Amino acid sequence: MSGIEVASLVIGVLPILVEAVKSYTTIYQGFQTFRHYSKEVRTFSVQLKTQKGIFSNEIRLLLRLVEDAKIVNEMIEDASDSRWASKQLNDRLCEILQHDFELYKDTIEETVRIVEQLKLEVEKYNVLLADKVQAVQTDTIRSTIKHLRGAVKITFDKSKHELWLAKLRDRNADLSALRNQHEAFRQQTTSVSETVVRHKVLPVHFDKIQEASQKLHEALCRSWCCDDAAHRGHYAKLCVAAEANAEVQLDLAISCQEPSDNERNPLSSEPPLWLYVQSMTDATVSTIYSLFDMMRKEADDTMETEDQLKLAHKTALAMLQYNDTPWLNERWRLGDLNYFRSKGAFDETAFNSLHLSSQIPAPQRPTPIAANMEGIQGPAKIISEKVQYGINNVTLFFLGVALLEIAYWKPIEDQMKPGDHNNQIYAARRIASSRPSSLGPAYQKIAEKCLQCNFGFGTKLESKRLQTAVYNDVVCGLENLLIDC
Repeated sequence: MSGIEVASLVIGVLPILVEAVKSYTTIYQGFQTFRHYSKEVRTFSVQLKTQKGIFSNEIRLLLRLVEDAKIVNEMIEDASDSRWASKQLNDRLCEILQHDFELYKDTIEETVRIVEQLKLEVEKYNVLLADKVQAVQTDTIRSTIKHLRGAVKITFDKSKHELWLAKLRDRNADLSALRNQHEAFRQQTTSVSETVVRHKVLPVHFDKIQEASQKLHEALCRSWCCDDAAHRGHYAKLCVAAEANAEVQLDLAISCQEPSDNERNPLSSEPPLWLYVQSMTDATVSTIYSLFDMMRKEADDTMETEDQLKLAHKTALAMLQYNDTPWLNERWRLGDLNYFRSKGAFDETAFNSLHLSSQIPAPQRPTPIAANMEGIQGPAKIISEKVQYGINNVTLFFLGVALLEIAYWKPIEDQMKPGDHNNQIYAARRIASSRPSSLGPAYQKIAEKCLQCNFGFGTKLESKRLQTAVYNDVVCGLENLLIDC
């Protein structure tokens, strides 16, 4: 039993995948070296490159079942990436492939065996090259090349190489057939709610980001200390674009505000002071805006349709990554997202600086004595939104509100009509059921699904099944709209 087979029994298919990727690269580079010495080798090198590309694409498509495109590309480009050894990632792949797992593993193992045979051929050429160069050191360069071409031509067994190439084609075809059949079965399988079973599992890094951001906030609240009595509170600003590879990287800024002589006049109060824990921008204090600030401009003058979809996609990702943490209130709003801008329109730099805020230390929450929906006079006795307004999940409801605000480029409050009775909930439902915005009916359907929490997997967002459904129907749905944009 080879080392590859032993590793596959212990860990799974990922070690075999990375071994195949490395071996393919090694032999292709080897044949590239000798392609100048023989027409047959040059032709074989081109055909091998094609099979290598097909195999890499199949591996990418396979890994996309359990990870997003960015992470998959990083893994393919770096065979030493620590995620190749992730048991959690391998278990997810095993779970989603089910009975096809062994078929994939066997097919990829056979590919590695074929590639290993070709690697032996490359080693023969390397030995041949070394011997010939040493033997003809006194010859001219032209004579040396002539000797090498003759030796390579004699060594190259065309029929044997064509057989190996045919085997690689067959294995690639097997992988493609397995993937197509697996995809067909998944599309035919429906849940009890008659919705198609999701094509992708929830990315592993979502849990990591949520846990790390929670611990970061706890550590800040526990350890933060400021001796300046003039500071009237501090706020942590967390960039929503987190990095999660082997470890989670979060970008953070701390703000405080000092009183001025004219602090009674809010229009003349001094801007906040900023302390950057990790600087992302050279923006000054006068360049901090909320998304509601940006909406004061006309949408056509500020953002293209593609940019609106990108913002909607990033907002949905932020909700999934930071829900149930102090960074995202249950009744969050799009205005809670702020960004840095020096001048001009909402550019890529501003987009990448989107962040959430939280007061540190966290203030003591007073016991509510009435329903506190904005613009709604609640009764003295607390009645949940689910009972009073039929909201199944408040966090997802306000994601739907945010998506509608992005689509129409106005806060819900600015879209009120008399029949809404100054009620955000009524207004959001009316807008979702009305004529679609310029972003189209598919986008409108995604927003409406969030308002209703109609994903077929309950209403508790802590449920991984519901999170996975939201990821597929909302995040991936918005990705598809971006592709078609």
